[in-house]
Amino acid sequence: MGNLEKRKGINFENALVSAAKLPAVRIDRSDFLRSALNHFCTEEQITIAIAESPAAAGISQDIINRLADEAIKW
Repeated sequence: MGNLEKRKGINFENALVSAAKLPAVRIDRSDFLRSALNHFCTEEQITIAIAESPAAAGISQDIINRLADEAIKW
């Protein structure tokens, strides 16, 4: 434990767990995939992507990368 942690009582693990419990941190996977894939994929592909994975739905790596980059920028 570093000096700052000792003086301030900061524990990174506790801070991370607390942050993950915030509503803004949670993402509904189904809603996210449906919204992100809606403009690029068929309804059947979206259903498979939600049930299994985007790769299992036959969604190209280029589309997956583009959507990931957009999500990170957001």
